[in-house]
Amino acid sequence: MILTMLQHIFTTYYPWVLFFLFLVGFTTGLKKMTGLTYSEFLAQLHFWVFFVGVNLTFFPMHYLGVAGMPRRIPDYPDAFYVFNKIASWGSYVSGFSVLIFFVVLIDAFFYYDK
Repeated sequence: MILTMLQHIFTTYYPWVLFFLFLVGFTTGLKKMTGLTYSEFLAQLHFWVFFVGVNLTFFPMHYLGVAGMPRRIPDYPDAFYVFNKIASWGSYVSGFSVLIFFVVLIDAFFYYDK
């Protein structure tokens, strides 16, 4: 029963949601936890890049599902190529936004206001 539950949890986006909620909580609670402040410009840059990346990733997946593409297949028909490519670009943008998040943290720890 536990293996079935773990398979159900870890084959969904649940762990990723928890990871990004942790990042959001860490960013918003940084001042209360450490007394450090972060650059508002870099934080907004991270938010908007991440917002665009997530939407570029998951909106095409919605349309792929409506068009009838099955889930979790290694190969797909050429008719789904464009939407899959857009979703891949969106995941790259989201990954880049995580790098921006780490820049925000480094900036806060080394160039902070007291």
